[in-house]
Amino acid sequence: LFTIGVYYFILLAALTGWLFRGRRRQWKMGAVIALCLIWSAHWLWERPATRLTVLPEDGGQAVYLRGPGRGNGWLVDCGDISSVDALLKPYLRAQGVNRLPNFLLTQGEADFTEGAQLASDLFRPRNIYVPSIHYLSSDYNKFLAAAKTNSAFRPRVHPGDQLGPFTAFFPEGAGLVKAEDKPMLLRAEINGTRVLLLPDLSHAGQNALLNGDTNNLRADIVVAGVPEDGEPLGDTFLDFVQPRAVIIADSDFSARHHASQELRDRLAQRNVPVFYTGDTQSVTITIRPGSWKIKAMDGTGAAGAGPQ
Repeated sequence: LFTIGVYYFILLAALTGWLFRGRRRQWKMGAVIALCLIWSAHWLWERPATRLTVLPEDGGQAVYLRGPGRGNGWLVDCGDISSVDALLKPYLRAQGVNRLPNFLLTQGEADFTEGAQLASDLFRPRNIYVPSIHYLSSDYNKFLAAAKTNSAFRPRVHPGDQLGPFTAFFPEGAGLVKAEDKPMLLRAEINGTRVLLLPDLSHAGQNALLNGDTNNLRADIVVAGVPEDGEPLGDTFLDFVQPRAVIIADSDFSARHHASQELRDRLAQRNVPVFYTGDTQSVTITIRPGSWKIKAMDGTGAAGAGPQ
């Protein structure tokens, strides 16, 4: 809003001739120069910032990360068709996104990926990434078949692969049969702040992670969906993560993916800020060198200084 205001003030002042008329031209020019200097300082402050926005959808979620420079935009999951059309499309358009640099799917569950073909048609991603895990969802597999003919399709993602700011890892072990048991999980360290993205992860998936390399789990901020099988972020699991802030991507429109009162009470005992997207709507994490800030659409927020 500040940039738009400065732009139109200078444009109208110049086109109407007001800037160059009268006895106070020097004062007017000085004011314009001061505004330009303030805008430049603001731009320098914002330039190194990375923003990660969690968009609540009907049972699923979408996460959009935008880093400094060109080509550093990442859409992680997209939701179902109605969510893409009603929420994701206007949001990305408002961010000035006409073409996605990177589109990443973490699992085959329809709530997360049903709208993948529509999102791909709308935003023509330059790179499309999918997990190496096989999923049974028909919508996911239809998209996968079409994506394989697209020049943007990249080799399937395996544990330990680096995707921009993200490192991929997966629950491993016997008995992981559902999509919620074995989604692709993403860990990022951005400007010294560690972020963990956990799409709907079942208790079986959480337990499998605890039996593996728990170094992947340590994070300052954790974003978690609500699985159909039990609650997200069990107490033992949280003991390893030790987050300083939690974002639960739940939905008021889906009883299956709504945060229960038991979950809210349990997380409240952790004495860390917890945001529920079913209550707050979208939540944005802004990460700068040495600090992070969370702001929800309802005005609530939290902040911290670098890693613990």
